[in-house]
Amino acid sequence: MHVLYSLEKIQTPRLTLRPITVGDEHSIYRLTEHSSALLRPWLPWAQAISFERTCAFVQREVAAWQLNLDSNLPMVITRQADQAVIGMIEFCRTSDVRQGIYEIGCWCDLDYQGQGYMTESVNALTRYVFDGLGASVVTALILVDNPKSHAVIERLGFAYQSQDHDSFGLYNVYYLQDTESLPDLHISWVNYTADDR
Repeated sequence: MHVLYSLEKIQTPRLTLRPITVGDEHSIYRLTEHSSALLRPWLPWAQAISFERTCAFVQREVAAWQLNLDSNLPMVITRQADQAVIGMIEFCRTSDVRQGIYEIGCWCDLDYQGQGYMTESVNALTRYVFDGLGASVVTALILVDNPKSHAVIERLGFAYQSQDHDSFGLYNVYYLQDTESLPDLHISWVNYTADDR
């Protein structure tokens, strides 16, 4: 089993990133509904938000984690101060964990924007995949007209690589091959033991 699938949580001074679990559908749906106008221009799945779709998503992705399947591998982001779920971060479509290739995507609830949480989350997950999983490269695909996401990725030192497109739009592809350019951030992570799973 790849060590990624035993991940329990990643912690920063302000945040905890952890795999989604059954029960998270309520928080995820509440956030996506609240931030739907913000999410729809950038995320294809946000075009049709419903509680039923959110439940199906959570059940599907929890099963994928448990079966060690290459999937989106989504995690919720919570604030340590009050355990509020503030957004999500995940490994996306081009990830190949067995080859050490990780594409990161994320979003944050409207009420928590502008506080550095996305920069901190991407920094933490990037550090984890390099230091904890031995990644060879981390990538991010950002729609060309999404300035806030471009700012996060560029702030973390990701380099522009190329452009890509799909039915949803044109993307800039960014990549990082080590943690040298990342702003300082203390992180730690905890893995489940075999008896815990």
